[in-house]
Amino acid sequence: MVRLGAEEVVMATSQLFDTVELLVDLPEQGICQGALGAIVHCYPDDTYEVEFTDEDGETLALCTLPSDRFIVVWRAETKDRATCARIAPPMSQFC
Repeated sequence: MVRLGAEEVVMATSQLFDTVELLVDLPEQGICQGALGAIVHCYPDDTYEVEFTDEDGETLALCTLPSDRFIVVWRAETKDRATCARIAPPMSQFC
């Protein structure tokens, strides 16, 4: 589960070639939160090699990231948008 501000997101396992959205800035690579990348390698310790490219397909950065740094937005296996369940925060967090 990943916390996005006051919400939590329940995620399924990431797989090779899934498209992901970055949840944090990576200033040392020049990649900002919200950037889209593709998983190009899955490691056994729940980390993933993610490639970020420009609009021409040129690699901007290749980063090894733990799964809590991104969410899957498109599933390569099903060729469909990924769905995730957002869990609403307790009401006390709105006040």
